[in-house]
Amino acid sequence: MILISDPISLDRFRRENTGSKLLEIHPGEGEILLDSSAPGAGKSTRGDQAMVAAIRSYEFDLVVYLTQLRQVIAERPLVKTPQADINVLNLQPRPQSQCGEINNQLWLPLERRGLSLLGKVDICSNCENGSECDWPSQYSDGLKGRQVIFGTQSHLSRDPNFLGHIIQVTKAQNVLLILDEIDFAIATFRRSILPQELYNFIGALNEANEDIKGCRQQWLNICNSLLRASSEEIRSSRWRVPQMNRELLLQVQRAGSLVFGDEFKCLTYNIQQLCKSPIYSREKDEYDQISYANLPIMSGACIVFSSSANPEFIEHRLGAKVVDIFGDYRFEHSNTELINIASRIGMKKYFKKNSPQIFDFFAQRIAQQIQSGQRCLLITKKKFLEFCADEIGDRLRQAGFSPVMLLPGQITPETLKEPNAIPLINYGIAGTNLFEEFNCAYCLMGYYTRLDAINMIIQDLLPSYLEIPLKIFTAGLPLRRRITVIDPIHRFYYVNRSATAALAQMEMEVVWQAIGRVRPFTKPREIITFQCGCPTKWEYTYEFADLAEARKHFELHHRRQLMKMSTTAAIKKAKLEGLSQTEIASLLDLHVRTIKRHWNL
Repeated sequence: MILISDPISLDRFRRENTGSKLLEIHPGEGEILLDSSAPGAGKSTRGDQAMVAAIRSYEFDLVVYLTQLRQVIAERPLVKTPQADINVLNLQPRPQSQCGEINNQLWLPLERRGLSLLGKVDICSNCENGSECDWPSQYSDGLKGRQVIFGTQSHLSRDPNFLGHIIQVTKAQNVLLILDEIDFAIATFRRSILPQELYNFIGALNEANEDIKGCRQQWLNICNSLLRASSEEIRSSRWRVPQMNRELLLQVQRAGSLVFGDEFKCLTYNIQQLCKSPIYSREKDEYDQISYANLPIMSGACIVFSSSANPEFIEHRLGAKVVDIFGDYRFEHSNTELINIASRIGMKKYFKKNSPQIFDFFAQRIAQQIQSGQRCLLITKKKFLEFCADEIGDRLRQAGFSPVMLLPGQITPETLKEPNAIPLINYGIAGTNLFEEFNCAYCLMGYYTRLDAINMIIQDLLPSYLEIPLKIFTAGLPLRRRITVIDPIHRFYYVNRSATAALAQMEMEVVWQAIGRVRPFTKPREIITFQCGCPTKWEYTYEFADLAEARKHFELHHRRQLMKMSTTAAIKKAKLEGLSQTEIASLLDLHVRTIKRHWNL
């Protein structure tokens, strides 16, 4: 194990492991390179260097960079400062501000139902900004001649053949795919076709009159056969559909929209993907709903940049061997403290009930840090952002920190300039560098997934009758969440092994991604997590079974002690002002006996 634990070794690591160096590693056929270095160890810079080096070295003629957030794309040097010798395309969502209010209202129902061609013909062609708008052609002529293409990973979620389409249009021979995180893989690849959707689609086909080389009739035959087919018949390798020409597709979309309105969904792409799906993934349920699954096509070389991606999980989801380039490296800062509270009260089920003592604990620790000139980042689930901000804010103000400003959710560099600002972010935030100078990151609650969410991603390639029942339980000391098959006979199946990797990816790695915003492995930081789990690459500095142990460690007070201290302080203040015990009791709405107990404390 190679330890990177001080500024000198970190600087050397960054200098010796550039983007150009990554390109010198030649993985085997179908293998994925993984850069799992810690946040702050230079992943973003290496990715930027790799893109430029890939094109300028002529080793690749196309680089496709996909990430979770458009904000991350906006920060890339090739986007901020385009280079004359590199032809870049930043794939954009529909420009709603250019479309205008009326066109936006027309577009929304078409987008929901997969009628983009109809929208481009009927709306874009009549738009006053049409001559200046590149959006309608960005996936066709707009791709030609491009060397670097930026986009979000939602493209892979919607279209398993997204990369194949880009390669086909650009005619690229050597492609490098760069994935910043793997969020698209933490979602099901399973898709479905409802019987009513299929009936409506057949109705739209019947309304169309374009039938070059019998294309419409072939589609009608296939769709009618799908209506009648059993699960066994759907799992045949003989299903094929021809490519639907543009004129027929436009007629089908127009007829479907006119006849069926909001009930119409264009199934052209869905049926094409069904025919390309692994036959074992297909089934038709008792309600005649057809379902299937497709893995995204990962053509060419691929590099994943993610400190939180579990290699075994990637292999399971993407069907490729992973080469973890820095798997033998360990990043830590000698002055960083990783502290965990392994208690169930951080779970969503118990959080509200136990929130008073949780907020008391964190408010006291935040107050100590503020007094020391430290800045804190707070992390919670999105649902509880406002609740946590209000409760922590109230406690800090009661403790005398009146100028404090809690920022739940939408945070900008400008709002963070306020020295008394305390931002709250939700789990799942990634790719932002706004908080890298913050000194502390505190998780106000844990992050846990559901069993059905695990099933949805590790068994989504299987039909329901092949699914293996799983269970999640919490046990041990310290408490740990674990997942296993219910029937021991299945314990040697790949699902049992993959479920453990999926649980780590969907729980602990999400937590690690959030706390990574403050760069705890390359800078001195204090981290408090609230998780019944442990990281795969790092060890806790301290771990406590409950809040009582944590309070003792930080020399903080229990809620009852805080209330007693607050009452004593109020009585002392009134006493110094010359009020009698009876007057103080009336002022504070307390019994005189209570005033007497605190009188000489």
